[in-house]
Amino acid sequence: MPYDAAGKHSLGQQGSYKRKYSVKPKPGEFMWTIYTASPPSYYENKRTTLSKHSRGSDSSFSLSQELSTPIDQQAVCYFQSTFVLVPVADKRGYYDFVVPLLQKEPPGSPLSVAFSAVCFGALGKRPNSRTLLPQADAIYGNALKLVNLRLQDPKLALKDSTLAAKIIATHTNAKGWMSHLEGACVLAKSRGKKQAQTKVGRDLFIAIRSQMTLSAIAQSRSVGADIDWWVDMTENDETSRVAIELSLRLADLRAATNNILSERLRTAENLGNVIKHLREAELLDQRYIEWFDSLPPTWQPETVAWIEQVSTKDLPKANHYTGRVYLFTDIWHASQYILSLSSRLLIQVTTLRCLARLSSPFDYRITPEYAAAVRLSQQLIADLTASLPYFFGSDDLTKMSDSTSGVASGRDGQSNPKLLSGLLCVWPIFVAAVSDFATESQGAWLRGRLRYIAEDIGLNHAGLLLKGTQLRFPSMLIKTDTMKLAPSDFLLSSATNLETPTTPASRSGSPPPLDVEEISRLYLSNREAILLQASDASVVLPQEKYAGFIAV
Repeated sequence: MPYDAAGKHSLGQQGSYKRKYSVKPKPGEFMWTIYTASPPSYYENKRTTLSKHSRGSDSSFSLSQELSTPIDQQAVCYFQSTFVLVPVADKRGYYDFVVPLLQKEPPGSPLSVAFSAVCFGALGKRPNSRTLLPQADAIYGNALKLVNLRLQDPKLALKDSTLAAKIIATHTNAKGWMSHLEGACVLAKSRGKKQAQTKVGRDLFIAIRSQMTLSAIAQSRSVGADIDWWVDMTENDETSRVAIELSLRLADLRAATNNILSERLRTAENLGNVIKHLREAELLDQRYIEWFDSLPPTWQPETVAWIEQVSTKDLPKANHYTGRVYLFTDIWHASQYILSLSSRLLIQVTTLRCLARLSSPFDYRITPEYAAAVRLSQQLIADLTASLPYFFGSDDLTKMSDSTSGVASGRDGQSNPKLLSGLLCVWPIFVAAVSDFATESQGAWLRGRLRYIAEDIGLNHAGLLLKGTQLRFPSMLIKTDTMKLAPSDFLLSSATNLETPTTPASRSGSPPPLDVEEISRLYLSNREAILLQASDASVVLPQEKYAGFIAV
């Protein structure tokens, strides 16, 4: 049954609240009119009309019969078919823990109610099903009460079903996402290593860790000493283990960047910390390079198409961008691949922020490091635009891959918008969309993908990120970093101490106007020798040479 149900309100007998759902038919399909009570627990008489285009018939006729397709069952089927991925062969599932846990839970349990809320919310976010959202909100409020009551019991709080309810609740309300996620992380830590002894326990842990990692990266929040605990709990696959570790270390790197660049004084110690941090960013990027180079064949994308041109007016709604189109063998591997691409893009943001601080007051964009970062960022964005069509299930890719054939119910997920696919790719899309180095056409296409995920697939988080695409990184962050600095002419004064010919004016104590272009030229001419000397641990730079190194 199609899911584009348009809801209308009506009052039944005795003032009971009811909804009428009219499902628009396509040629050859039934047209159903369904009346439901709220909550949708029973159905009245339904009228079914078969169009004249129906298969096996050349004339139009009407047919009255009893149908029994409750809207709550539609919601459950829609959510499972677009979000729950059942493992097939050696491919990892996603949220498949929901099915066995729900079979053990009685109606009215916290997990059952939370699951109903997220199902109604998912279906209600479809373009023609918005009238379901108030009902989803009401169920969500009830689920919160039940979950909070269960959390008050120490034994019940650590059960799989309680943790599953907290995880599911993160997908119901975008504004309450962080609150639910933090609560789920606390429960996961309280459960300890015993939770990894069962398949359901491992799947719950992986689901929490995936969301926690994205949250830490997005908010530049340090994971700290917990990195090893999060990484070593479940992973046996070395490729996955390294990918997760690098993502968590990126979160630490971004948190440290904000702390280091928040220092207002340009002391030798503070600038030395910036240099050290820049080297840490380079080392992390090198680890990502080694990870990409060592990917097994099942992780590597295959180029299956080349798109010659997409017109400007079609970009916001196009499934493909101009250039290469990649195909992956597994949606989990694909998600780790594009997350790692976006992570390298964020490392370049850190690199350029550090470079701007070290180059100030001169323009960091004249340095060779800037040119290298621009080239790398452009290549990473190109790889992202080539990878993303896989997540939107275009018809030509459907013929080449069965990677999402393990959906829990409904038709194969590759031909329909999938909440899971949108969730896995929404963050990398945002990172590329706000980059200074994305072209105008790339930005238009990436924003169109975010809008598609928000409005057509129905993922709230994408709508919030879409509003943030007016930002530009790293330029806006560098501007903010510069505004934090205390007024100082330290570097300008040290710049005049270069080994330049003294003039009568300088001897008299009345220096001529500062020629910034000439100073920049002199710095660049001596740049390589100074950097080589500074990188030599056996050499202790004098104060004036150190100042020159910082200015470079």
